[in-house]
Amino acid sequence: MDFQVSGDKLFATGEIVPGDAQRFAQTIARVPKSENGVSGLTIALESPGGDLFEGINLGLAIRTASLPSLVMRGKLCASACAIAFLGGKFQGAVSAAETRRLEPGARLAFHGYRLATDEIQIANETLDAVRVSNAIILEYASRMGSVDLGALAELLTVPPEKMEIIDTPREISALGILLVGQPLKAPKDWPMNACRAAVAEQLSVLDAIGAEDRLLGEAEPMANLEAFRRRLLDDKYHAADETAAAVRAAVMKLPAGDALDLLAGGALFLEQGKVGVWRVQLERGAGFYFDACYGIAKFDSGSISTILVSGVSPSMVVGHHNVLAGHPANTPLW
Repeated sequence: MDFQVSGDKLFATGEIVPGDAQRFAQTIARVPKSENGVSGLTIALESPGGDLFEGINLGLAIRTASLPSLVMRGKLCASACAIAFLGGKFQGAVSAAETRRLEPGARLAFHGYRLATDEIQIANETLDAVRVSNAIILEYASRMGSVDLGALAELLTVPPEKMEIIDTPREISALGILLVGQPLKAPKDWPMNACRAAVAEQLSVLDAIGAEDRLLGEAEPMANLEAFRRRLLDDKYHAADETAAAVRAAVMKLPAGDALDLLAGGALFLEQGKVGVWRVQLERGAGFYFDACYGIAKFDSGSISTILVSGVSPSMVVGHHNVLAGHPANTPLW
């Protein structure tokens, strides 16, 4: 690999070969650091792959150096490069976090690995070698953090001669990736998608109905926060229920934003910036105990929240998501 610093990026390009992790460490050692030892750089990866175990070593070196990893729009980071990409990390003054960044249009690609050489190997020996390599990759990914190991294991079943481009919300979320650069535009049916995802998180694996059929009809827009408050109150504390009258009266005395925070059990920050709210009717039963889902879009920040409401129990589940929640989970974004 070739390592070149330009501005706030360390560009790492070319095939990954033994010794690249050491060359990376030597490059980053020459970069000026802040008082807390941080370079402030992001490593921008572009590589068709190469040596698998050197890719792991490079990922570990990236983690040690506390550099966020990035694949830029139109660039390819495949195979061993994708493994190294998992090492991305941001180091702040008082905290650290896994930080893997992807620009829409980038090609981050995973596949399975074949360790056989040109020599003829007995089939079960080759299989054992693949199992060992996959176990090493999964152990490494576990150490890197914020990776769904089940999803990664599935990616490692892709035949070596093929590649799986990471471009769906499910894959991006499973690998703990943050989309950066040109923002994605949420589709018109984003409330249905967000509520579908929220419902799926609550379903048993044995649920015969599934998330798709739990959503009834179309999403209903709330005209404003006041309309949202009244509809949420009706879902949670029915007007016909005499025992709920005191609760309804108390909630109606509060400002709409405060009332909604109280009902949700936490701050929703609905009075900060432009907000849109939609309601989706749900089918309860068979171990699923919610009657309605609210999708809340904060257009200024590009974030989405969901609220699952039960009309017959204290259950209310609030979820906070990025814009990916508004897209179909398995549909490519680019």
